[in-house]
Amino acid sequence: MKKLALLIGVSEYKPGLAQLPAALADIAALERVLKDPEMGGFDEVRPLPNPDVQKMRLEIGRLFSRAGKDDSLVMLFFSGHGIKCDAGTLYFAAADTERAEFRFTALESGFVHNVMNNCRCKRQVIILDCCFSGAFDPSLQAKDDGSVDLRTQLGAQGRVVLTSSSSTEYSFEQPGANGQPGASLSIYTRYLVEGIETGANGGNENGYVSIHELHEYARKKVMATAPKMTPKIITLKDEGFDIYLTKVPVGDPVSKYWEIASKYIINGVVSPVGRVILDQWIQRLGLTPQQASEIEAKARRPFELRLENLQKYRQILIEQIKFRYPFNQEDRKNFNDVQRSFGLTDEDIRPIHQEEEDRARKAQEAAPSARKDDASAAAKAEAERREEEERARKARIESAAKQAPPLIQITIDRGAIVRVGNQWQTKTESITRAGHRQELTKEIAITMLHIPAGEFQMGSSDKEVDRSTSEAPQHRVQLQSFFLGQTPVTQAQWKLVAGWPKLAVDLNPQPSNFKGANRPVEQVSWEEAMEFCRRLSQRTELSYTLPSEAQWEYACRAGTTTPFAFGDTLTPDLANYDGNYTYGSGPKGTYREKTTDVGSFLANAWGLQDMHGNVWEWCLDHWHENYQGAPSDGTPWVNGGDEALRLLRGGSWIRLPGLCRSAYRSRGHRDIRFNSVGFRLCGFPPGLLS
Repeated sequence: MKKLALLIGVSEYKPGLAQLPAALADIAALERVLKDPEMGGFDEVRPLPNPDVQKMRLEIGRLFSRAGKDDSLVMLFFSGHGIKCDAGTLYFAAADTERAEFRFTALESGFVHNVMNNCRCKRQVIILDCCFSGAFDPSLQAKDDGSVDLRTQLGAQGRVVLTSSSSTEYSFEQPGANGQPGASLSIYTRYLVEGIETGANGGNENGYVSIHELHEYARKKVMATAPKMTPKIITLKDEGFDIYLTKVPVGDPVSKYWEIASKYIINGVVSPVGRVILDQWIQRLGLTPQQASEIEAKARRPFELRLENLQKYRQILIEQIKFRYPFNQEDRKNFNDVQRSFGLTDEDIRPIHQEEEDRARKAQEAAPSARKDDASAAAKAEAERREEEERARKARIESAAKQAPPLIQITIDRGAIVRVGNQWQTKTESITRAGHRQELTKEIAITMLHIPAGEFQMGSSDKEVDRSTSEAPQHRVQLQSFFLGQTPVTQAQWKLVAGWPKLAVDLNPQPSNFKGANRPVEQVSWEEAMEFCRRLSQRTELSYTLPSEAQWEYACRAGTTTPFAFGDTLTPDLANYDGNYTYGSGPKGTYREKTTDVGSFLANAWGLQDMHGNVWEWCLDHWHENYQGAPSDGTPWVNGGDEALRLLRGGSWIRLPGLCRSAYRSRGHRDIRFNSVGFRLCGFPPGLLS
């Protein structure tokens, strides 16, 4: 597969047509950037300076006849005089063209149409920097099978024509340093070259500049410099296809990844498609996962700071309402000052004011004679409410204990990985763990394993490869026993529970991208996972929820202190992740590019499966930047953090092995739905089945 280009520049003309010295500079500049492997990467770039009409016809015919169906791209560039006849037909002037007899001594555009139509190459680009270039037939047709291949680095199949002017305009040269025409490039070509050299302000997500992006960059620059010029783009059809022409120059890898990450981190999160794109850039720029993670964290910071300021503003509003409401003019002025200091817009604070002030008005209407400073009465009411909640909680525990299913013994194969010489080998042994099985139908059941009480060192040491600062400081956590799902929740389990009566949130019975009854359910938000737990708890009269972050890591490690429950590294034989990448000295392997059935891989020492990879798993905790002030008893950390962001653990099918470590922490907005995010059930209060 080759990329071919023919660059024609005509600067020397017979009397009657002005000389165009810039035309030769045009083809020289384009030859330079198209041949550059870091920009154009063309296999063959043929300059054709000052040809006669016969030579021009011959070389254009050769270009399009040589380009085969397996060649990736063919490009024709012409810089010179364009002449339009009274009928509107465009002619390309050659070095021997006579102005008075141009119909017979210049090349008619119809010839180019014909050779393009007979060309077998599916991607064709024509760039015309000449007067009246917009007269190149906009009804251009091509042999096309209707296919669009947007996944390749070359973009879609089709034909694109760029013109420096409309069908009625002259094309202008850019004055040189001495103020005289011809001392530098033609203005349109100048900005095309500049766009290639700079990446046209970023290029697309795959690191390539498309022909549309390049033209748009040049068009804006031209019209700012020469408003009378109107560069045009002519495409085969209107479906929005595009052809990738050149690469984006990388420059400094850290700065470049910051730029790309800022583009694809939207509202603080990365979509599944964005994740794929960012991972491609990580590989291309040669960054380590830790470097990429730190850059992404910095790119998220402006969004996180905005959320923090919104929360601070809400708290200030609540305190002011307690002090005085309704507000007076001075209060409103002070709120404006706070708003400006936090960098918030009117749109940011309007819903906060509406919500909190509506609550304040309703409270006043319900108790018009109540004193606002009666703190003792409010404290008494709050204490009574908490006592009632505690009585109800104990009653639920007692009720669940009476109906708790008996423990059973579950036998399963456990895996571990050891180094033997230069090879990593997987060891397998059969283990038996205590648990219970909740029958939902004859075909569908949920298996929960008993996780023993104990303590562990949560987080990672500064010596662990790919360690993130959010995993520090390491700290001791002591937990009581609990139960955890042997695997993530499956699509069959989800579909059944989604059909039960709604409690708070509607559930889509089939949300997953990768279909399969025994595959993990994905594309479910944190709110929807909690609704699943509530419905299951109500139907079974047992207590189901999501694990705390500490419970999840404790169960994942299963008594180990290595990066993975299986040992010092991970292999695609033990988990579902991107096997194109390795951890430490571990081996490469299969990248499955989708989820796999739950329970397809060996278990950890406590019988749990798929704790590494397959799908991210929601936890109860709010997001905190690190473990400073974290609970030491294994309870969910739901104070002082970002309530809108919830913890995700375990990595997924699309992630690198270093992000599947036992200690790795990620987060997502509680409303997001990704095809790499699912969840696992945590059941029963500690000691319920003692």
